[in-house]
Amino acid sequence: MKLDMTESDHQKLDALIDGILNAYKDGEVTLEQARAALAHVICAAAVQDEPFEVRRWLEPERFDRWMEACRAARP
Repeated sequence: MKLDMTESDHQKLDALIDGILNAYKDGEVTLEQARAALAHVICAAAVQDEPFEVRRWLEPERFDRWMEACRAARP
């Protein structure tokens, strides 16, 4: 099943990617954390897990929870 995305979905995806890349650029997350998040979304789309995992990542709350987890993992 292909991944059907609306214009709103594309905007949310842009925001997610921007958020992840900016968090890395600003030193809030490690390269490994940023890469893992991006890879997770890409792989979820590749295995057609769109109704669940991909859509969840497009919601701003998911990004916020990811950032909290990254901060908590800092030494």
